[in-house]
Amino acid sequence: MVQKSRKGPPSYIINGSSVSYVDFLARLGTIIVAEGHEIPVTVAFEESIPMAELHNTRGIIEKAGFTHVRYYVYGKDHSYAGELKFGLAVPYSDIDGSTK
Repeated sequence: MVQKSRKGPPSYIINGSSVSYVDFLARLGTIIVAEGHEIPVTVAFEESIPMAELHNTRGIIEKAGFTHVRYYVYGKDHSYAGELKFGLAVPYSDIDGSTK
């Protein structure tokens, strides 16, 4: 699965087919019914995609029910990709040192 940079709503490529933002969750649901929620899923984002979009896409994938997902970010020239790992959410005050 690849999320492409764009203007307007996000677009996705799943197994070589273009999928609109509107149809994204439904397509994921179809895949889960056909193949199960434990199939490995690889998600690649171009580095220009905003983090907010990445988190939104991640939320949709989690809502669909996939459990084995890996995320990568790649450069515009496709010469490298780095894996992104997500941990548990923590209060912002825990990372910025503020005492509220």
